Order: sequence, then C-alpha cells, then structure tokens
Amino acid sequence: DIIRMLGDTRSTMWHLAQAFVNAEDVYGVNALYLASTIGWESGWARYHSGWNNVAGWKYSTGWADFNSEYECIMTVAEGLSTHFRENVGDYLYDITAMYCPEPGYVDNILTVMWELEQGYYYN
Repeated sequence: DIIRMLGDTRSTMWHLAQAFVNAEDVYGVNALYLASTIGWESGWARYHSGWNNVAGWKYSTGWADFNSEYECIMTVAEGLSTHFRENVGDYLYDITAMYCPEPGYVDNILTVMWELEQGYYYN
C-alpha cells in the first residue's frame, strides 16, 4: 500500500517507498507511520537535518549524518523498534510523543497518516 501511496512520481518521496517497505519487513515498524513521520520531518524529502537525514534524527551530539536516505530510514526504524519500544511500549501515540514531545506533534502525524491512506499526495 505504501508503494501505491507514494508511487506517484509527482510525490517527492516516491523514491523512498521501497525503503519504508524494507524497514517494515526488517524491523516491524509500520511503513505508513515511517513515511508519515519522515514526510512531516523533511518537508516530504525536500529538507535534511544533517547529511541525508530526512528524519530529523538526533544523537546526543547533534543531528545524525547518513550515507544515504535509505540508511537513515533503516536506522530510524531500528531505533523505533528497539530503544523507543523498550522505553515507552508499543503504542503509536507513546512512541510518537517520545520521537517529538512538542504539543500537537502526535496529532499532526496521525492526520498525515490518514491523508496518505486517503490518497492525498504531497508535492
């Protein structure tokens, strides 16, 4: 489904669709959630926070750098499936709130997920 949702070449994230599928297959993190979060964080893959960092992923020393956007997505999925789940459990709301504790962030991600499911494309 995520390939269909992002598969339109008008989408600025179409080139990442398979990475989201692979991340779900390897780490069990929902591809729609990953695509929505990364889309929100990066202006739909237009902006990076660090080298190839489409997720706004940080370490204690600052923004993370990656060799590719694919590596970024896989690193985020691994972190969500381990560190985040170990600290807050399996609920999407709690994981999202840990990812970004800013007020309204969780609601924004849930809205983006719904809009992607409905077939809206972001350019």
